[in-house]
Amino acid sequence: MATGGNTRVILLCSSSFAFPVLQELVFFQQLALVAVPRNRREVVENIQALLKDTAVPIVELDKRSFAEDLSRAIKQYDVNLGLMMTFGYLLPAAVYDLPAKGFFNVHPGPLPAYRGVDPVFWQIVNREEQAGVSIHKLDDGYDTGPLVLSQMIKMAPSDSYGILNSKLAALAAGMVRVLLKLAAYDLKIPLKTQPESTVYYARQGANEVTINWQEMDADRV
Repeated sequence: MATGGNTRVILLCSSSFAFPVLQELVFFQQLALVAVPRNRREVVENIQALLKDTAVPIVELDKRSFAEDLSRAIKQYDVNLGLMMTFGYLLPAAVYDLPAKGFFNVHPGPLPAYRGVDPVFWQIVNREEQAGVSIHKLDDGYDTGPLVLSQMIKMAPSDSYGILNSKLAALAAGMVRVLLKLAAYDLKIPLKTQPESTVYYARQGANEVTINWQEMDADRV
């Protein structure tokens, strides 16, 4: 990753998937602030611990006012690039158009095949041989903007949710490093329109997280 330079990043997140990226942004002095939904108390506390020796602020967001609060923070902290990682709110154009270098979503699944909530879970459920991370520029839809980068890794049959999430988080950190190098040197960021798709994975229900001992084999369990 390029050194701090003129790239000032806001990181929007609500899970541990973002932590390796957060740590790299801190190390290279590119993190302007972090924004987290207020109801994600455990995530907020973990980020506070990660940032305890820095002056990087954390903005806690409420659903009713998050767009206004983000707009204000982006302007206040001179943010010029946005990153979103497992952040549940859909940003309006009035927010995602503010950073001059763009606003990007780092999605823990290949797109457009795994649009939606918790693609890590669904890649395991579907017994994929490979799992992936995609970075796309934000638009008005959920996970629909033009692709910047997409990479895959081999999934092991023994990969649990936590293990796969950690592997994809590490993969994401390397991909963000590439994105920020392009941004730091004002290089053109490649954009590729996503193929048409109606796939969207909703949040898993009770049936998907319940073990049926009568019908499931050991691999499925």
